[in-house]
Order: sequence, then structure tokens, then C-alpha cells
Amino acid sequence: MSPDQLVLEDFINKHPFAAARALERLKDDEVAAFIQELPVEKSLTLLDLMNTDKAAKCFVLLPAQLNKTLLENCSLSFAESLCRQIDKAFLENLLSLISTKKANAIKLKLEQIPNTVGVLMISAIVVNKEMTVHDAVEIIKSNKENLETYLYVVDLQGTFQGVVKLKELLMAERDVTLEELMITDIPRFFPETPIKNVLDHPAWYEYRYI
Repeated sequence: MSPDQLVLEDFINKHPFAAARALERLKDDEVAAFIQELPVEKSLTLLDLMNTDKAAKCFVLLPAQLNKTLLENCSLSFAESLCRQIDKAFLENLLSLISTKKANAIKLKLEQIPNTVGVLMISAIVVNKEMTVHDAVEIIKSNKENLETYLYVVDLQGTFQGVVKLKELLMAERDVTLEELMITDIPRFFPETPIKNVLDHPAWYEYRYI
């Protein structure tokens, strides 16, 4: 790595917002060329901090392989905001290049109305209320990447019933049913609810996935 490159990356680390504002004043092709010289992590930092419309215009000018790498490694929230600005044909081709899991997660967010609770939803472990603690633990073992503070409980028809605290689950006897452990007195936030309507609601901080 050249001394200039070291200085540049050090500046981005220390002043990411200033770096992003500076890029916004450049032409789209100049930004794209600059991004190609950076490590993926630094590229994502700058693109995420830039104006979304500007970032999208620069993003589509990047080589397909780099676009794939960036989309695979970025957060779902950034991917969603970026993809909303991209031409449909370009987006479909791009999503076909990345992993099925990441592509499906992005598509799910794009199906939601912008700036609503729906775009904040992520995958979580869902269990049936008639399952035992033993059953739930086995499900957790095979879904470690989606493990959170709560398990989300539904009935046989798939209707949301409540949540079970992971701590309570691990402390309970293995033959106890989840219906006996679940908390039911919690609010329901629908996907189309505007984010601004729930951010100050106490339950939003406690139950982030409902």
C-alpha cells in the first residue's frame, strides 16, 4: 500500500462524514473510480454516508463483481435504500448474482412501503405454542444466525401469539410447553405503520421485531 493510500484511508477512518461530503461534490464517474481503489469496508462506509441518490448513481457505474461484493457485505438497511434508487432491470440482474439468502432478504424489504415498520423487519426464530422447551432448543441450534433475545410464538394457523424470553426458555424444564412461558400482553405493530409513529413507543425498545 502506498503512503498516499495510507493517508487517504486514515482520513476516511477519522473523518468519514467529511470524506463522504467531499465525494458528493465530484462527478459520478470520478466517485466510481475512487471507490474502486478502496477496500470494501471503506467503500461501504462512504457510500452509506453519501446522499442515497448520489450513491446509487455511482454504484451502478462500478464493475459487476465489485457491486456483488459490496451488496453481499453491506447492511440490509443500506441495501434496501440503495436498491430503491436503482433501475429495475439492473437491480434484477444484480440480485441474481448475490447469494439467494441475501437477495431474498433485500426483496422482502423492497416489498414494504418506504419509511414504515415493514422495512425494519428482519428474520427471527418462529415457534409453535404447542412445542416443548426441548423442541424449541433444537430449533435454536439449527437457526443460530437468527437468534435474538426472544422467540416469536404462533399458533397452528401461523397467527402471532406472543414471545418467549430466551432466558426463561433456558431455565425451564424441557417438557414445559411454550404456551406456558410466553408473554402475550404486548402491542402489535403492523408492517405499514409509519416508523415515526412507533419510535417513541416504549414497546419498540423492548420488542424490536413485532
